[in-house]
Amino acid sequence: MGAYPEWALLYVATPSTDRQVICTKSAVCANCNQLTTDCSLHSVIVSCRPIAAARSRSTSADGAVLAEPHGPCAQDHVRLFTQAPTAKRKLYFAEATQGSNGPTEYFITVDGQQPKVFNVNDPPAIVTRVGAVEDWTIENHAGETHAFHIHQIHFLVLEMNGQPVSDPELHDTITIPYWNGRGAFPSVKVRMDFRDPEIAGTFVYHCHILDHEDGGMMAKIRVDPAK
Repeated sequence: MGAYPEWALLYVATPSTDRQVICTKSAVCANCNQLTTDCSLHSVIVSCRPIAAARSRSTSADGAVLAEPHGPCAQDHVRLFTQAPTAKRKLYFAEATQGSNGPTEYFITVDGQQPKVFNVNDPPAIVTRVGAVEDWTIENHAGETHAFHIHQIHFLVLEMNGQPVSDPELHDTITIPYWNGRGAFPSVKVRMDFRDPEIAGTFVYHCHILDHEDGGMMAKIRVDPAK
């Protein structure tokens, strides 16, 4: 596992053993009682923050090791809804096929930057700071559906295709329909919550469809500690 960067690791546990594994599945904090078991390598996800930032753990009645409350568990999403954003960004999914039958390249790009296939040595596409609350509009410029996913945090869905949602909810993944080639690009507007000091570090956001993620539809974000 030494070939993988630290941000790719999830700290996981079972009743009998602690271990580190590589897994890109989404996770919900164990304290929310919404456990994800997508990965067959483990039964309980403890934390999807970097290993170096793992916190002290306690044991539940069934013997599973749980993380201390953090992130969305400790934050009121209604309060997040009324929070004034400290920054606004636009990102978009796009694809490019080489020749008539060539391989397809997959991109997730910050508006104003050059689209590129993800490389592990790339610098962060976005740099922010603990304490920030940001509104991101994410568009789909491609002819197939994409699913936006970010590690470490949850976001509040505010709008779909420019229309406010009736009941904003916290997510870590949101599907954006394909563009049919006419009119406005399908989009979502989300409020990113970077207030948890435990999330400081570098991690990734990407399309949650495995083939697209593996094809380069991924980028890094760095969250610096609060001043």
